[in-house]
Amino acid sequence: RKEGPNLANMKILGASSDILNVLVMLTHEADMEIVKNATLALSVAAFHEHNNGSMGRMPECVDAMVRLCSAPDNEVQAQAAAALANLGYGHELNQRLIGEMGGIERLLDLCCGRDVDVIESSTAALANLVCLHKGNASKVSKVGGIQVLLRLVSSSVPANLLDSDQMNEIQANAAEALANLTSTYGEENAAQLHSLGVAPLVLMCGSGNLQVRRHAALVLGNVSQSDEHRAAIGLRGGVEAMVYLCEKEDDVTRANAL
Repeated sequence: RKEGPNLANMKILGASSDILNVLVMLTHEADMEIVKNATLALSVAAFHEHNNGSMGRMPECVDAMVRLCSAPDNEVQAQAAAALANLGYGHELNQRLIGEMGGIERLLDLCCGRDVDVIESSTAALANLVCLHKGNASKVSKVGGIQVLLRLVSSSVPANLLDSDQMNEIQANAAEALANLTSTYGEENAAQLHSLGVAPLVLMCGSGNLQVRRHAALVLGNVSQSDEHRAAIGLRGGVEAMVYLCEKEDDVTRANAL
């Protein structure tokens, strides 16, 4: 028996505007179970890279996913955020559309909640949406997103967390989002980092999470494009932190630190 995702059916889901229109229509139903299943179907369709373009060319489809990030059901929120993560992966036009429709602000709001499935999907979406996209990176910075992501990287375990691996995924997503965000270093990033200070960025290097350590070096390197922050990082132990990362056995961590 062959198990796993049926890629052929995924492709069919997103290949026809008629199918997508029906699913979008069902997201307006009063029955939350119907909304949940329709959202899941759209999220699954978005997982197939072939559908990214066709779904992105339907603003009502993207708008539905952004709208459902504010749904009263956590599972719907998680699936809507996952759909945005899939649509925004390596697709500049979709990234821009989601940003213009208020997706960045909705996702950051979800990151401030308590449901770990929602937070995991939302942080993954943010990491994808700011990757090589200066406009979305600017939006995240302007609304205080750096502080939200730093809090997730260093946060204690949420009250309803049953699986520590999920917390690791959230922290890894948040760290990747910070690395992508700071790679387009600009005035918004500088202003927010100035208010927060660079100490939290340096502390990321001591994380027990491998993915956080890998991205911590990239974040510090990106922020060091500013003379002011470069000096502050040195004063806050950034050089010692880089040496510490160079002593790790993981080659990616050492390469990033160097």
